[in-house]
Amino acid sequence: MRYANPFLSIVIPLLFLAMGGIGFPGGAVYVNINALRGAGWRAAVSAAGPAMNLLFLAAITLVIHFGDAGGTLRSALAFLGLLQATAFVLNLLPIPGLDGFGVIQSLFPKGEQAAMAQIGRFISMAFFVVVISAPQVLQPIWEVALTLCNYVGIDRGDIADGSALFQFWHSNP
Repeated sequence: MRYANPFLSIVIPLLFLAMGGIGFPGGAVYVNINALRGAGWRAAVSAAGPAMNLLFLAAITLVIHFGDAGGTLRSALAFLGLLQATAFVLNLLPIPGLDGFGVIQSLFPKGEQAAMAQIGRFISMAFFVVVISAPQVLQPIWEVALTLCNYVGIDRGDIADGSALFQFWHSNP
């Protein structure tokens, strides 16, 4: 797995999904920034992650509205849409290690960019710890993600049903 960091790309996102279906932006990949032609390209590479989350959200929305998705499939797709929306919002945060910071990183002086690159992994891990220990920190992210889902026409009732299906271990017998 030279392309991706197994811990950040697989373990952490699965942990967050198991905790409650947080669509955490996984897929931490190695990018050789020296191979990119300039700050604009570096920003574009960072923007690609959130852009893909939006693209997947759009595809899910199209299937929900124009496909033959009913019942359980509709609920599952609605919940997947929420996961994409939360991943989009989280990924836009300007926290070192997340794509949102990568988009604005070139605005900082070179020395600060290098320092942030060095500590970015630790800041991201600290963010994970805060989210795990104080989940209420995510409340504004949930609100923005739910608003985005509402904007594209994904029903909150379908999202709730999909969440219950996904978190089957929480259901009452």
